[in-house]
Amino acid sequence: FSFQELVSENLKMKVKFFLIFRIFKFFQMMSKNLVINKLKDFLTFEMNLNAAIINISIFYLYFLFISHILTCIFIFLGTLDHVNWISSIHLNNSAFYEVYFASLYFNHLTIFSIGYGDVLSKNSYERIYNLFLMIVGVMLYSFALTSISDMIKAHDEKYKNYHEKSKYLTYISQKYLIRTALFNKISKHLNHEMRSDNFNKFMLLNQLPVGLRNKLMFIMYN
Repeated sequence: FSFQELVSENLKMKVKFFLIFRIFKFFQMMSKNLVINKLKDFLTFEMNLNAAIINISIFYLYFLFISHILTCIFIFLGTLDHVNWISSIHLNNSAFYEVYFASLYFNHLTIFSIGYGDVLSKNSYERIYNLFLMIVGVMLYSFALTSISDMIKAHDEKYKNYHEKSKYLTYISQKYLIRTALFNKISKHLNHEMRSDNFNKFMLLNQLPVGLRNKLMFIMYN
């Protein structure tokens, strides 16, 4: 089917209703956060992935989903007026996937740059949407920059702690004449500790009061 055949008045209302419903379901899912928590647990405890990799993966999944929603919104806005971005680039009779990728292309260019001018907003609906999209782009850029800075800071702190422990280990090995085999084992353990971001269940157990720890261990191992 051509895109022109797909945008009848009846289909417009269906698309509008479906779009609103999907946005509502998305924010409902975000508020509960059940799927994301299960995915994080799987990647952390089953796949044993680095925490930074997990955070980047979750962020990328959020970005893909939001990109799809924004792409559908911009396509819908192109059907509200006879003067629109779809007709301006001569996609009225094109297949739907061509219109979809053109909308996705416009969204990403607006978010990550100032755009090339090959796809333009042509009516008030599209201009208002474009303003909103630029605000989203600024927020997304700021969030991504802050997240990367936090990851680098956390890595630097871990490396600093590792360097201090290694320095102290070298000091006591020289002072107390620790054997090379034992020194290598301890060094290997410190190196593994620095590289590993996985949460150890025994860390939680050791930090709990004795009564709570015993109750939790009874439930876990009964």
